[in-house]
Amino acid sequence: MATMRQRLESIGFTTKGNDPLRASRGGLRVLVNSSGLCSSEQDLSDAIAPALPAILASKPARVPFRVLRDLYFASENRGRGVLLRLSPRLESESYWDELRSTGSCALTPDEREVYSTLLSSSTSLTPLVTDFPVEGSVVRRIGRRQYYNSRLEPREAASTLRGMGPAQERNTYLPRDSILSLTPARLPKGELLDVFKALGDWCFFSPRRTRQKL
Repeated sequence: MATMRQRLESIGFTTKGNDPLRASRGGLRVLVNSSGLCSSEQDLSDAIAPALPAILASKPARVPFRVLRDLYFASENRGRGVLLRLSPRLESESYWDELRSTGSCALTPDEREVYSTLLSSSTSLTPLVTDFPVEGSVVRRIGRRQYYNSRLEPREAASTLRGMGPAQERNTYLPRDSILSLTPARLPKGELLDVFKALGDWCFFSPRRTRQKL
């Protein structure tokens, strides 16, 4: 965020706030948040692109496991299961509708790794949105495209979860509200820790401790 602020101010923008960072210059308005999402009514390439090499060269910050986990989801025990409130950068609410109606997906590689790990840890069928039918699926129209509300086996849900880029033969998408209910109530701490350590350039944080209570 500091690098982005410096870049925008160097080319005449006035900035305020930190997360989100708001910048303005004449009639151009730019909004940047710490998840990496930049938005504007005009093309951002000239304003933003020169700052990207410096951002990508930054070393990952080491943070407590819980802080890193909270960037991707929050959890709440519910009886024999756990309720997850996921935090994808774009795959939710109004963006979700636009992406499904155009046949696109904006789930980043790091998000896909984390969420597929969570899905594969479940022992029960998981309600998701698919572009293929399974037994008990209900047709769902989004724009001119046909999808299905489906309940999938954990391994199938994890393996077909779509990320950004070309579609697979069979694709699964997170719910619009980004809420998942999984069984059992304990999250896969070891698997998540391994995933967090291997996220690479898609995440600028790494876990500080090897073990921490979820």
